[in-house]
Amino acid sequence: MKFHGSFNDDQPLVAADLDIAIVAEVCKRTPSYECWQQESWIACCDDACEFHGEATQESLLALDQDGLVALSAETGLSFDDLVDMLKDYVPGGSPAVYHFVCRHCKAVHYNADFD
Repeated sequence: MKFHGSFNDDQPLVAADLDIAIVAEVCKRTPSYECWQQESWIACCDDACEFHGEATQESLLALDQDGLVALSAETGLSFDDLVDMLKDYVPGGSPAVYHFVCRHCKAVHYNADFD
């Protein structure tokens, strides 16, 4: 590698205790995604998840109680504030909600970012 650069922050993947080869694949060979703050790659089933872009409002409004609770914890928003925010959510805006899918169990995960 000529410049020894990194596309993604390794901290979330290292914190998830992923194999160093997986961390290197995501950080050194996988283009990042545009976000307001530092990107945060999600892990599940001892692997890095696939990035599927920004979530749609429809997919977020379809979340069940467990999904909303998980997204509330990720965003730091109270459950009620999150539900209110989702009513006006637009991809490409702030907040931004990013969609990840586990490569193994196919679970859908989200993380969020604010300007």
